[in-house]
Amino acid sequence: QYRFVADPARQAITFELDWRGKHRTERPYQFELVAYAENEIDGKIQSDPFYWYPQSGNYLTTCWQDGDKIADVVVIPLPSVSMPVVWEVHLRAIDERTEDIVRVTSTDGTINDYATLGPINYP
Repeated sequence: QYRFVADPARQAITFELDWRGKHRTERPYQFELVAYAENEIDGKIQSDPFYWYPQSGNYLTTCWQDGDKIADVVVIPLPSVSMPVVWEVHLRAIDERTEDIVRVTSTDGTINDYATLGPINYP
């Protein structure tokens, strides 16, 4: 689950992510967020990738156990925009050493390299 606050004054989106542990991973996974939008003035817009480890590296995925509830808060900086946009944010989990990416199955059965967060109206 997730919640978000779009904050144009800060030029960012704050995400509150609620993870649920299933099992430990062999190595720690790093998370990545990238925001995408488009408007008439700026055209296609993409944020720089934002990387982090769960709970600021204090509770890595190598420690997660079945039934764990892990709360995470991250603030992704955004590029400036000339007019309102609707952000779509892609979330990936990456094995930093092997660059393997966790595959995600969406509710319609589609398998991707990322989960989609949004749409997020901004501002």
